[in-house]
Amino acid sequence: MSTRHRFLRTPLLFPLVLLPLLGGCASVLEALQSLPRPSAEVVGARITGLGLESADLEFDLRISNPLDAPLPLVDVDVALGSGGRNFLEGVLPMQGTVPAGGQRVVPVPVQVDLLQAVRTLSGLRPGQVVDYTAELGLGVNVPGAGPRRLPLRHQGELPIPALPRVELDALRLDELGLREVSGTAVLRVANPNAFAVVVDRLSLDLQLAGRGVGTLGARQVLELDADGAGTLELPMSLSPLDLGTALLDALRRSSTDYGLSGGIGFDTPFGALASDLDVTGEVPIQRTR
Repeated sequence: MSTRHRFLRTPLLFPLVLLPLLGGCASVLEALQSLPRPSAEVVGARITGLGLESADLEFDLRISNPLDAPLPLVDVDVALGSGGRNFLEGVLPMQGTVPAGGQRVVPVPVQVDLLQAVRTLSGLRPGQVVDYTAELGLGVNVPGAGPRRLPLRHQGELPIPALPRVELDALRLDELGLREVSGTAVLRVANPNAFAVVVDRLSLDLQLAGRGVGTLGARQVLELDADGAGTLELPMSLSPLDLGTALLDALRRSSTDYGLSGGIGFDTPFGALASDLDVTGEVPIQRTR
């Protein structure tokens, strides 16, 4: 006979033996059922880290122990799902105890594979926000009664962020000569997300006609509505001696090839996010004089 089977049968034998001795008193089973029991609830949930491929969640579980002995914590099983389909399942070990007659709030960190969520949930795409349900089971070892599972439930929102699209919309040249090349690089930024973002960190190496010419950095922020777009106008000053005649000739045309590589950072209602960026294309050249 397994230990599990012995554990399940022991509470049944105990009241049967004592029932004749108790006479008209309440049964031992009723007495045991009336004893205070440990309980738990989700008192907080937040996103602690956000990326394009994963998100870090943390659930705060408040555990109440009305017993006269410390309550050992064993583990917690977690299942996250939406529309009846789970995109995350796992079991996390737990350590420590809840003091006798006291409470304890325990954080439960969970890392979500956002790409797996997209693959599992039909119709979900990057840029959307998914409503999820978290089903948790807290495993405890009740003194005198053994293992118990305390079920918990929480509902929340999880973003599946998409990287803003950046392109060099135009080069406006104020000066194009042997002494000075200056003007403005106009960046167009589009937000493909179903939530607003604020682009506040941008550092991009610029290539024109296959040659590096410097770095573009945004000192201002750009607020973008959900599915919105905007532009950043960044001053640009180049040294003709460093450019070479081939690049100067390319800048005298109506357009030229460009490349942008570097990093972009933006804030969302769910937290900050940063990513690398690598864009190529063709940019029109506009002369203001």
